[in-house]
Amino acid sequence: MALPWECSFPKDKIFAEFLTLLPKNPSKKVFVHCRLGDDRTAMMIASYRMSQEGWSAEKAKKEMEKFGFSFAHRDLICPGLSSYEEKFPQHFHTDPAFRDLR
Repeated sequence: MALPWECSFPKDKIFAEFLTLLPKNPSKKVFVHCRLGDDRTAMMIASYRMSQEGWSAEKAKKEMEKFGFSFAHRDLICPGLSSYEEKFPQHFHTDPAFRDLR
């Protein structure tokens, strides 16, 4: 299942769709990737870590950085993604897109 989105413009609806997909397929392996594998992929995994495993935004950010999300991504390529990652826990707890996941 493809979930296309622009890294500079993350949308709660796409993340809610991704987070809904995982529990619906508990016995399946889910392959998460994007063109480069270090910005949109990292953010999808970070959203899972924060919403399902209780990770803080800071801990998720450190894991993103460990796997290649760098200064270039944060400040040049996908500045909207970095701020979305920081605010994701708030989005998850307040945005209607995540209602069924809370």
